[in-house]
Amino acid sequence: MSDEKKSHIPGIYNYCDRWCERCKFTSRCLLFTNESKITTYQLLNNGELPDFKEIFNFHAEDDDNNSSIFDDYDDDDGFEPGSDEDDDPFINDLPNFEDKKYEENRKQRDETVKQNILVKLSDEYFNNAHSLLENLNEKYKLHTNVIDKEKDENSLKLYEGYEVVAWFHMFIFVKIRRALSGKWSYDRERDEEMKDIDAYDMNGTAKIALIAIESSINALNKLFDAVVEFKNEVTALLVTAGKLLNEMEKEFPDCRKFVRPGLDE
Repeated sequence: MSDEKKSHIPGIYNYCDRWCERCKFTSRCLLFTNESKITTYQLLNNGELPDFKEIFNFHAEDDDNNSSIFDDYDDDDGFEPGSDEDDDPFINDLPNFEDKKYEENRKQRDETVKQNILVKLSDEYFNNAHSLLENLNEKYKLHTNVIDKEKDENSLKLYEGYEVVAWFHMFIFVKIRRALSGKWSYDRERDEEMKDIDAYDMNGTAKIALIAIESSINALNKLFDAVVEFKNEVTALLVTAGKLLNEMEKEFPDCRKFVRPGLDE
């Protein structure tokens, strides 16, 4: 295994905030490495997406120096890329998406999640945050203006607050739904091994949603100081974000204990 592969932290990308530009672990993230390969290929090929086998060197046996994305998997797990689907344990274990019971369960899950107070709050937060971001950009031209960060402290607060709120307002919306879907599955699962898997993913997803909410609250406080004319809008968002935080703590009481691979170790 190459030194690059050895340095990767398994699963670090599963419960991160996907803000690679601000992450100090990109050199140790397999997902970032693979996405960088795709981007490089596109730049060298007029925007064309690569063939899967080509970009990840599926035929690594042709060159001992090549490596494959599947090098990170255990060679003894019975899975070989490109093998017949009938022999693939992963594919065989997938649910039958055309099964009537599966479809009924999916609809019941979606309806249950939809009625949760967290969904209503995250929907409210997303819409109001999006409106505030549009108003801020219209007034201050944040996508095009350049500021001297050392001379203009107020503008720095504005930019920093705007960036964080913009990055997370949809992220929170999506991750809360995923965490609630995981809780629905966890509550109904009878197999203990599968229940542990559901709990792990539920709490990991809830934790990164919680972190995103807290980061957004800090960013909104910066905006509160920076934009006097939008204080009412910012205050309303802070109230909603506070409610989200409280409800998340009640809905997922164990999520703060979750240790994200690499990020919390």
